[in-house]
Amino acid sequence: MRGIQQYRYRDPFCYVFTPECRMKMFRLHAFGEDWSLGSVLFSDIGNTFSSPSKIVPEAYFTYGGGLRFGWGNDFVISLDLGFLKTTLNGVYVYFGQQF
Repeated sequence: MRGIQQYRYRDPFCYVFTPECRMKMFRLHAFGEDWSLGSVLFSDIGNTFSSPSKIVPEAYFTYGGGLRFGWGNDFVISLDLGFLKTTLNGVYVYFGQQF
């Protein structure tokens, strides 16, 4: 979950809900290629638990936003800022979309 340190909560079972709202802001055709710049707003909701009989009803809620730099139809660089409560807990740079 973006906004919580990686490996902070570890158990063999989890549930995660990750809604996103993506929007392309600019498109450009240059040098024979298609380029795009987009934005995303997201929230991640979930928790971990040790066995199916110990499902925890409380969930962690994180949120944030980011940018998407696209090249062609398949190559995307994502830059996200993740928050837990009111604290910036992570800057995430990765290739591709979250899902």
